[in-house]
Amino acid sequence: KIGGHIIPALAMTVGAEWCTELEPVQATARAADFTFANEAEVLHLASTICKAARQSAPSDYDAAMLVIARWKERGWMIGTRGSRGVGYIGVADSQVRSLPVPPVPPEEFKDDVGAGDAFMGGFIESIWQALHVLAQEAGSPSPSAPEGRKRKLEDTPLVDDLKDADIQDAVRSGITAAAACIRCSGCQFPS
Repeated sequence: KIGGHIIPALAMTVGAEWCTELEPVQATARAADFTFANEAEVLHLASTICKAARQSAPSDYDAAMLVIARWKERGWMIGTRGSRGVGYIGVADSQVRSLPVPPVPPEEFKDDVGAGDAFMGGFIESIWQALHVLAQEAGSPSPSAPEGRKRKLEDTPLVDDLKDADIQDAVRSGITAAAACIRCSGCQFPS
C-alpha cells in the first residue's frame, strides 16, 4: 500500500506443460502483468494458442514467445531457459530480449529444485521496488496536470509505467536468486 492505495500487479507461472491447456491457466496467463514459464512450457503454451486459432505452432523459443506476447492482453512474458538465459517480451514489443545466465562451475551445482521459484521471487521483489518508486512519483503533483493535481493511482496501472531497465533489473535479480538456489540442496539457503 502507498498512501492508502493498493498497487495491484498479477504475476503467475503456468506451472507445467499440461497446465497450459487448462482454460483458467490460459485466462490468467493472458491477463497477468507477468507470466512466467520455462522453455518447454513456453513452447507448449504457444502451441496451444496456435491450435485454438487454427494456426501452425511455432518451431522455436523466440517465435513461441512472440506468439504469447501477441496473445496476452497486457504485461510481459518471461521465459527461463536454464543455462541458456532468460527471455522476456512485452505485449507491445516486436522481439524477445534475452539476458545471459552466468555459468555455474559443476562443483558448485547442487540441485535445481526450486530454481524457478527462486527466480520468480527475485524478479517480483525487484519489480515491487520499482513499483514502489513509481507509486511515490504518482502521488506527487504532476507538473503537467492542471493546478498541480496528483495523478490517481487507479487511473493507469503502474505496471504500464515500468521501463525496459526495470524488467532487466528484475530478470537479473531473478537470475541471482536462482543461482543461489542451485548451489544448495533442495532450495535450502545456508543459515
